[in-house]
Amino acid sequence: MKMMKALASYIMRGQAQAIVVAAGFAMLSMIFPLFSLLSAAAVAFVSLRQGAAAGLILVVACGVLLVTITLVTGSISVFMPGIASLMVLLLLLWVFSIILRYTRSLPVTLAAAGAVGLVFIIVFHLVVGDTVLWWQSHFKAFFAHTIEAMMADQQLAFTESLQSLATIMTGFVTMAFLLNAILSLFIARSWQAALYNPGGFREEFHRLQLGKKVAIFSLVIATLALIPLAGMSYVMKDMLLIVMMLYILQGVAVVHAIVAMKNMQWVWLVGLYGLVFLMSQLVAITGYIDTWLDFRKRMAPSTTKR
Repeated sequence: MKMMKALASYIMRGQAQAIVVAAGFAMLSMIFPLFSLLSAAAVAFVSLRQGAAAGLILVVACGVLLVTITLVTGSISVFMPGIASLMVLLLLLWVFSIILRYTRSLPVTLAAAGAVGLVFIIVFHLVVGDTVLWWQSHFKAFFAHTIEAMMADQQLAFTESLQSLATIMTGFVTMAFLLNAILSLFIARSWQAALYNPGGFREEFHRLQLGKKVAIFSLVIATLALIPLAGMSYVMKDMLLIVMMLYILQGVAVVHAIVAMKNMQWVWLVGLYGLVFLMSQLVAITGYIDTWLDFRKRMAPSTTKR
């Protein structure tokens, strides 16, 4: 925690320091992808504190440095996909942080992030057409040597697994990418709170609730995903994954808030994250129901004097 606070303090010393951190982690992410979270968090942190222009300068600086280094070393063709993916992530963080800066609302920002994911899914389906076939062809090319080395029965089982995975791959990849962006935004917000508003992010996250309008829209998507509509089924199922991600975050916020409110042991949070990995639907449903029942309000200590 102290290390993160020191890093945040260093970023705020000036533009050169911010570029060193953001670009440094960006370069490391070409080998260790998780460092992209910190690079994106640096962009979001600068944007939150200093505004859109300062954040955009940081994004451009990272892109120029990455392209220049890979051109000089002759590795541009190897790292170009990674650079392109990182630049999209940095731009998303820049947009999300500006939304958060001006709305001062985490629910609004997360709803905007979800909207970006839904729009991308719709556009991808319109451009590609049959996304299931598209993913199957890519899987077939990528795993060609692996499949050839298998026995006949293993090939059949493996191919069926890939076919099943292809039906949700568009939504899953979009969800994973957005989740990375949201985690980076959370890191940036925690840095901001650590330096300028101690405990602020914790309180903000504990209050997270997406609202009834988002809940109604999400229910429509969930309903359409369950109805076998020609040409729409896979689109809605992909969109449902984005909705689930948002309500998993709200469900996590609910449990965190209740654990803090009741001074419960940290082992409850271990169990929570176990559920996120093993029974994510249950956490998402908890988050969704909270929109209507407000568990945190119901479980808050009564302040009524007797």
